[in-house]
Amino acid sequence: MKIIMNGMKRTICIFFISTAAVYALLRLVMIVLSFIGFVLVSPSDGKEFIFGTILPDFLFLFIFWFFSYIYFTNKTVTTIIANVIFVLLVLTIIPRLLLGHEYYVIEGEGGKGDYVIRFESYKIAGEAYDGYTFYTYKEVSPFVYQPRDVYTYTNNLNSDVLSDLYRKRYTVIDGNVLILGDFKIHLK
Repeated sequence: MKIIMNGMKRTICIFFISTAAVYALLRLVMIVLSFIGFVLVSPSDGKEFIFGTILPDFLFLFIFWFFSYIYFTNKTVTTIIANVIFVLLVLTIIPRLLLGHEYYVIEGEGGKGDYVIRFESYKIAGEAYDGYTFYTYKEVSPFVYQPRDVYTYTNNLNSDVLSDLYRKRYTVIDGNVLILGDFKIHLK
């Protein structure tokens, strides 16, 4: 009976350690994609994955640490690895929150979210209104978007343009031109 229990314990530990390793590999791929210029965005709500992976990172780190501690006889090595990863995760929380952006999924023909855009506002000296820079991104694979173009908008109607964007009151013409009020953004 003890042999069966040890076998089950080993199998469960290997399963969870492998799951944590697969998650770590996926996160590594996500980090590499981000560093080479792609953005990873959820097409359902436009949130960047940099926000959504904070809790899963800690969860899978705990899974790795717990089951490695049970499975391996050399507890020092697994504890050091888990502690180093934990410190790295804690140190990256604030930069992740500061560097992340909110994206707006542009639903074109057929309700597909082939494009996302984000904007940044800036103050125009001597004017009563702000200027906005819009960045466009095209979907290259699920959740992965490649930067396309940059557009600047300066006009008194900025708040109307942003309101249209928030409320999805825009039109997409020919699948590649986004019209927000009187402002045209070429998506392709």
